[in-house]
Amino acid sequence: MLKVLKMKGKVNTVYVYVLQLANKTFYTGITKDIVIRFAQHNAGRSKSTDHSLPASIVYLNKFQSYKEARGLEVFIKNRGAFRFMNDLRFKGGERTGTVIIPNYKP
Repeated sequence: MLKVLKMKGKVNTVYVYVLQLANKTFYTGITKDIVIRFAQHNAGRSKSTDHSLPASIVYLNKFQSYKEARGLEVFIKNRGAFRFMNDLRFKGGERTGTVIIPNYKP
């Protein structure tokens, strides 16, 4: 069973990420440990992504506060990850701390 992350108080590092699934859809998430969370996704331990594995990380942004990270996660989910990724691609991905993984294929 996958545990829900509860981030209260001070958190040193929080990541917002976008996965591209095997069926070319996207999943947006937030985590304190990107390595463990990515492994959970690819092991089929997330109901939101287990239907179309493997997943690839196509966007990753690092924050020092949960509040900032959550704000971006909500923005991406409201905008739509596909539109958000296209916006970044056309703007050159020039955001502080942003990493666009080169294997992103729209």
